[in-house]
Amino acid sequence: MTQQQNKFAPKQSPVNWPVIVCMSASLPIELLFHDFRTFGVRSIGARVAPAVLLMFVFAGFDANENSLPLFGLIIATVLLTVIAQICCRFRNRRGFNLHSRYSGRPYATKLVNWSETNIKRLEPLLACGIGCIVHVCFNHPLGSFLIVAAICMWITVGIDRMVSGDRALDMNDQMIEQRVAMENLRDMRGDE
Repeated sequence: MTQQQNKFAPKQSPVNWPVIVCMSASLPIELLFHDFRTFGVRSIGARVAPAVLLMFVFAGFDANENSLPLFGLIIATVLLTVIAQICCRFRNRRGFNLHSRYSGRPYATKLVNWSETNIKRLEPLLACGIGCIVHVCFNHPLGSFLIVAAICMWITVGIDRMVSGDRALDMNDQMIEQRVAMENLRDMRGDE
């Protein structure tokens, strides 16, 4: 009996640590580039601790450099996270729910007339450029973190694009299967 139960139990997928690291590292950039009032309830919470830990690691790599700007980013990340979570709770209590894992509406949607998807695809490039300028001209630890976070954001956006494409293909397949099933039902009933 237990063998049958285990056989039909849903399989748990392994934890994908590289994706978790990429999603966590990109959180500070998302908080700075996106409207913190529009984040989903579950899109921030578990990502903030690894993001802060990663920023502390970057601060420790270059002990001779001034890490205060990176600590400023840590404080900004924590504060924006708290504010975003509060906004999510109030928004949900009013009955206005967004997708729980929504990463926020980019501020750039107010500046340019592009789709949110296209803006989110270009944000990693912008963040990497800012990181390179900061790294070369101002502060190595902060610039290094921004570059790595931008690369992680690019990976996260790419994964999201692949998942969305697969989901769209699955929905298309389901539509075709339903159309065939309806035709079979009509044939079986003799409808025309």
